[in-house]
Amino acid sequence: MPDPRNKTAILIVKYLIGLALVLAAAYMALRSIDLSQIPAVQPRMLLFMGMAVTASILLTTALFWCITLSFDADPPVSFPRMLTLIAASGLLNYLPMRPGMVGRGAYLKARHGLPLAQYLLTLIIVLVVTLVVVLITTVSLACSPAWGWAGAASGLVIAAALTILRRSTRASWAWVPLKAMDLMATATRLWLAFAVIGKPIDWRDALLVASASMLAGLAAFTPNALGLREWAVAAMTAGMLHAPGAEGALATLVDRAAEAVIFTLIGAPAIYALSRPRQTTG
Repeated sequence: MPDPRNKTAILIVKYLIGLALVLAAAYMALRSIDLSQIPAVQPRMLLFMGMAVTASILLTTALFWCITLSFDADPPVSFPRMLTLIAASGLLNYLPMRPGMVGRGAYLKARHGLPLAQYLLTLIIVLVVTLVVVLITTVSLACSPAWGWAGAASGLVIAAALTILRRSTRASWAWVPLKAMDLMATATRLWLAFAVIGKPIDWRDALLVASASMLAGLAAFTPNALGLREWAVAAMTAGMLHAPGAEGALATLVDRAAEAVIFTLIGAPAIYALSRPRQTTG
């Protein structure tokens, strides 16, 4: 068995690497972009960004909730309970050692009898569905809509097959559409973030950078993909979008700031609610 102290040390090192990458992205952006040229932020833009982040959280909750319906949670996890878990874990994941992701699995096992193996399979299904949606999007944008429709059909078949293997077909049809809507919400967030820094991009480019951001998030090398999302979008803007990478880094930092604010506003009450003695099932 590996030494738990070594595992903890590795997680802390990864967290520090993530922070270093975020600081490096911020340094590059501040050094390369004249902040005095950035237009004054309109309050409605901040409101729209908050709404887009909230939509992402709700769609993520819906996806995890739908997948969990196919497993052996007893009592079943309600949507409000899953939303509370996602909000709490999203905030806690900004801390070292991924306490949010680990804590969510522990809570589901303790309060809903969900086996750890099934919780891990849920994460794998989310990974597969995300890869399918990102592939569909990038191929559709690079080739033709026909390939996108073919990919969407394949994604639905894959999602249904994964659920049938669990002897249940509850809500499997919704997996790919929910993740697709999540991608659009992420694209909206980044489209707004680029507008906030005075470097607007079109919707197609927003989908491309959102796909890069999602792929970086799947790497899970650093908690909440700290630094990875910033540099992935920077690489995308410097490469495919033929724009300075600093613009992508700064826009992603704006998006992350909006995300951190929303997770703080809803995550702190969620942590409190989960810490209270259980009085009702769900």
